[in-house]
Amino acid sequence: MKNLILPILLTITFCYSCNNDDDNAKTTYKEFLLEEVNNSGVKGIVQVIKSPSGNSFISISLEGTNSGNTYSTNIYNNSLSEGGDIAFSLSNINGEDNKTVISSTSLNSMYFHDPELDITYDQLLNFNGHIKVLNNKSDSTILAQGNIGVNIQ
Repeated sequence: MKNLILPILLTITFCYSCNNDDDNAKTTYKEFLLEEVNNSGVKGIVQVIKSPSGNSFISISLEGTNSGNTYSTNIYNNSLSEGGDIAFSLSNINGEDNKTVISSTSLNSMYFHDPELDITYDQLLNFNGHIKVLNNKSDSTILAQGNIGVNIQ
């Protein structure tokens, strides 16, 4: 996880440095852990970030990925122990050997599996859900997962 500190700090710095007339505005974020599953070697951190400009996005930093593989990432309803259907699809993550990889998805550009569903930064922090990183779209082997929102104890 020490390898994830630099990418996370860069993401926060990028968000904070966005042009904004309000010099007192600060980036707000919440982190959730993704733990390795099935001896995959893949683990990471999910950050839900709200920039001073009001834009919100989800940033996922993964380590243990392989070059040439594109990892599929989704947010599911309910906790890991309950299981649930996909609520949102996030941007795919392109793996790289021996590097930490980062993917960001704007909350405004997420693909919602329920057409009537829309979510804000605050609603996502209180969402009853979990995230899974899959090997790819055609191979649904779970490589990493973690609870988010109200499911964090």
